[in-house]
Order: sequence, then C-alpha cells, then structure tokens
Amino acid sequence: MIRGKQNDFAWLILSLAWMLAAGSGCGLFSQLSQGGHFSKPEASIAGARIQKLSFSRADLLVDIKVKNPTQLRVQLAGLDYRLKINGQPFLNGEQEQRLSLNANSESLIQLPIQVRYADLYKTVKSLGQTDHSKYDLECGLKFQIPVVGQVRLPLRKQGDLPLLRLPKIHLSSFRVRRLSLRGADLVLG
Repeated sequence: MIRGKQNDFAWLILSLAWMLAAGSGCGLFSQLSQGGHFSKPEASIAGARIQKLSFSRADLLVDIKVKNPTQLRVQLAGLDYRLKINGQPFLNGEQEQRLSLNANSESLIQLPIQVRYADLYKTVKSLGQTDHSKYDLECGLKFQIPVVGQVRLPLRKQGDLPLLRLPKIHLSSFRVRRLSLRGADLVLG
C-alpha cells in the first residue's frame, strides 16, 4: 500500500513538472507537447571549391549549411567524412569540431580537405593522362540534442577535381656561354 502511494506521488510530481515546463515556455517540452516529436537539425552541402592549387596538392573547402529548426540551442559534437576518388577510397577521418547552433538559425561549417597528388596517384591507377578526376565526398554531422541524444546527419557531394601537370621540356641542344662561381649563362637551341 505504501509502495502504491509512492508511485502515485512520483507521477504527480512528474505531471506537475511537465505542466510547469510546458507552461513556462521551455522549448523542448513545448515542442514535444505540440507535435509529439523533436525536429532534427537539417544540413546540406552548400558548395565545394578549390581553395588552392599547386603542382603537389589541391586544397578543397566544403561549405556545409546547418539549419537548427528547434527552439533550443543545439551542439555540434563533431563530424566524419570519407572521400573516394574515381570510386576508390582515398581519405577518411573524424573531426571533433564543436559548434553551438542557436535556436531557429542557420550556420555555415567549413570542412578543409587536402588532396596530395602523389597519394592520389598511388591510390588511383585510373588517372592516366587525364586532366581531372572524379570525387565523391560523404560526411556525417553529429549533433548532441537534449533528451534525444546524439544524432548523425549524412551528406554527399560529387564533382570533378582538376589536376595540374608539369610541362614537358625537350632541349635539342645547349651551349655554355659563361661559367663562374656566381652562375652560368646557357644558350638553348
């Protein structure tokens, strides 16, 4: 009999707490009580661009737009990514980049990716003499959402990556005009 009264008392306390939280404008409880579900953050790849090109590597920057449709501030707990070149696995990793997303707002996250051509050539045998390569980037954004826990949102972007090639130079002849410890003058023919 005492045990039944304790359960009734616990339910009464929980019910009162629920009504107080929902009535006082607490975002989580009002959102859960109105729709019966919690809106997840939304993410999309806004673009990918080449930030820097050299003869040894390409630096890419992927812009990820994150929208928080909730009435709560949400924490980005990190992200993971996988990059395939010409269908072959090339890069993967995780980044524990923490970011706070304000309620009912959008934020932009930039993911830097560095592609070294030497690694690219070792990984992908299909390059041959082409001047570009296809890439396929898959990302997952991890959010820490109150009550719900950690939620992962998958993203994907595909495109072409231009490859710079060193020019080929053929000399038919050359002659040394002057040679000293300070330099040399050559005549190319």
